[in-house]
Amino acid sequence: MWDQKFGYVVALQFVMIYSVYIIYFQPTVVAHVQQEKPLLNNSPSDRLVIFIMDGLNAKSFFGDHCSEVPDLKAIFQHQGQVGISRAVAPTNGKSSHAALFSGCYEWKWNNDKFDTLFDRGVLGYGWGSAKLMNHLPLIKKVVVPINVTSSESYKVDQWVLDDVQRFVASMSKKLQSVKGLVLVVELLGLLEANGMRMYHGNINHTQRGISRLYNQFEQAFPDKRTAYLLTSNHGITNEGKPEIETPFVIWGAGVSNNKFLRARSVTIDNQMNRVPLHVLEQIDLTPLMSLLLGLPPPANNRGRLPTDLLNVTSRYQTHALFSNALQLQQLAINRLERHRRGLFSNYMPSYWMDMRELNNFKQGGKLLWYQQRFLILQDYSRNTMPIVLHCIDYYENYYRRALLVVTACGFIGWQHYLHSQRSMTPSLPVESNGRRKRLIFLANSLIHVSLLLLTLFVMLQRPPYMVSAFLLLPVFIWKLALNAKGKCLKLASCGTLLLSLGCLIGFFHRGLASLFYLGFACFHNRYAFRRRSRDDYVWMGMASGLTLIAWLPASLGFYHRGLLIASLILTCIQARVIHGIRGSHRMNLICNISVLLLASILIVLAPNPWHLHLLARAYLCYLFCPPVRQPNFELLMHNLCTLYALLSTSYEALVIQLLSQELRLALRIKNEHGDIVSKKQNTAIYILTYSFYSLFVIGNIEAIHNFRSLIHFNGFGLYSTLVITVVIILKLFVPSLIILCVICANCNIAWTRRMDIFYILLAMCNGMAIILLFRVRDFGNSLEIGIRIIHFIVIQILPLILLLFIHLAHSFVGDYKNSLDIPTNFYK
Repeated sequence: MWDQKFGYVVALQFVMIYSVYIIYFQPTVVAHVQQEKPLLNNSPSDRLVIFIMDGLNAKSFFGDHCSEVPDLKAIFQHQGQVGISRAVAPTNGKSSHAALFSGCYEWKWNNDKFDTLFDRGVLGYGWGSAKLMNHLPLIKKVVVPINVTSSESYKVDQWVLDDVQRFVASMSKKLQSVKGLVLVVELLGLLEANGMRMYHGNINHTQRGISRLYNQFEQAFPDKRTAYLLTSNHGITNEGKPEIETPFVIWGAGVSNNKFLRARSVTIDNQMNRVPLHVLEQIDLTPLMSLLLGLPPPANNRGRLPTDLLNVTSRYQTHALFSNALQLQQLAINRLERHRRGLFSNYMPSYWMDMRELNNFKQGGKLLWYQQRFLILQDYSRNTMPIVLHCIDYYENYYRRALLVVTACGFIGWQHYLHSQRSMTPSLPVESNGRRKRLIFLANSLIHVSLLLLTLFVMLQRPPYMVSAFLLLPVFIWKLALNAKGKCLKLASCGTLLLSLGCLIGFFHRGLASLFYLGFACFHNRYAFRRRSRDDYVWMGMASGLTLIAWLPASLGFYHRGLLIASLILTCIQARVIHGIRGSHRMNLICNISVLLLASILIVLAPNPWHLHLLARAYLCYLFCPPVRQPNFELLMHNLCTLYALLSTSYEALVIQLLSQELRLALRIKNEHGDIVSKKQNTAIYILTYSFYSLFVIGNIEAIHNFRSLIHFNGFGLYSTLVITVVIILKLFVPSLIILCVICANCNIAWTRRMDIFYILLAMCNGMAIILLFRVRDFGNSLEIGIRIIHFIVIQILPLILLLFIHLAHSFVGDYKNSLDIPTNFYK
């Protein structure tokens, strides 16, 4: 029964996690959109060559008067235009390749087919990664760069450029008369660069190769009908983080050579010569490339044509700009028609630009075209496109607020169900008085009426299928909650909710989380302030010290060799205070001391101690494979602290040891006063509070990226992403395992109690998830978007992880000191 119920609970919990995707990250690709007709004859160029330098950022390109790209500077100093293209965050979630060739920002996990530049009948050849080629299935030649094993990353780009040169030399005669030829050259060397010195060296070598390839193209195609574009999918900062601002250079046929300085400009030499600097969105390059080839923009394009970069006739430019506006109008019409297919659409809020306004724009534009009022039509198109884009966004996110409200109601109902489950007594029926029966009857009636109304709404209004499912889901959750028969069918107590909010503070400010921790510890050990013995003063000092540490800069992701050596040595010294070790188990203690001393020596001798990580993995296998019960509780704690010390980068190992000692001493004071932590709710509160604070006392979620970068440069970059992920998980959750071992050694947590504790933890975390759900965003800073999503997901899966760790802690400690030689006074 428990296993079946547990399976249902876990499945529904993951459905609630999936709700954040439905609300914020649904696909935006529109199918069956009417395509615009090709542009006028005599396109500005017959060929387009696109260089994509993955990882190139604007600061490295324009820094020090463009000294890193002297050959390219010689090109854009006299011809073409240069600028910055801004990608959208998060760069690791939104597909930059889709943005560049289809003109829309789409999530990487969306497998829908994109309408790209190559769906317009052009002949394409490509050199690039499989990730890029998956977005360009119509390219005739696919060349994936080989894995070049070299200490110089630029050789990856050199191999690609050499292959393109051979292709041009052999195929140029056959392609002389081909119109609509596109060559895509992706250069991946910057992503493989190890350190900024190799990164900048790679830029210099690659830009020289691009310049040579440009000269070869001009010799092979002397008709001056070739356009060139250099850009990047996203940049990389000096810290190895993704960067949304990337440079672009465009020159050749159809591109303006006007060097008239505008509001933005950039210095390109020591003589303070300047050239105009254009700032665009990444998707704005898509209609620009389409215009150069005489093609309409892709069907799902959201970019706006940058006319300042063009050198074409006024008639051609006007036609291209108006076609861009008409393509956006078709997207808006598609979204509006999808919304208007519902029966209640006329009675629901709508955007002011309705179908009549959209049709009037098209008719007005055509009238201006026939009257040959080109300048007015250009201004008309430019001013209308932002409004049309806002209309598209309005209907794409039409049900977002409704989904947020009903999902929050679903979380509240889910909390109610979980609190009911933890108090269930199957052997005794629940007795209810008449007033309670009437309340339950009214609640069930309200649920049935709501279900009927929502069902009629989704059937008649016809929103998307997944939106309909999540609009109806909260009603079924509340139906499940009201049908649960437990001792109490009330919502969570105010105390539990306040404790949940207190734990939530740590996601926003570590210092405030430390104050909550201090208040929690002082309230539950208030006897210490009356008794004031030596142990009480020691405990007060520990709690105060842990509170002050949280106000210091985060130690997670911060490397300090001296503090790391000190933490390893102090962890080694603590082995001397362990008593009661039998002779057969002293080898375990000797092994710990040897490992810690060896780790200290490695740190002293090596500036980047990658050997330390190998040592940590070897010790992990020794500790957990095979998992056996530890012979002594003190030795168990020292083993776990040794493992955590080997994963540390600063003094955080000492902080976690101090936190575990404070918890042990606090439980000892509580037991001596006769207030044993026996209630399931109190046990769950202790587990959640100390597990959260074990993270916030050393850092926060934002510091995880710094820790990942640190272990990458210290040697773990040689291994797979899976290995790095395992290391990060160990780093975050070994402290929680240490805390749970202390609690499990003091509390009788049988199997049924564990499940009740799990339900309490799940209910408390779902209360926090309601607030975090409203904080998720799908736009803005890349790091901020990722952190907010991680906050929500971590809160949702944390109860499952803690339940797993409770079982693991019992495999080490045993059920309530059973079959362990833990002395009754082991706290002393």
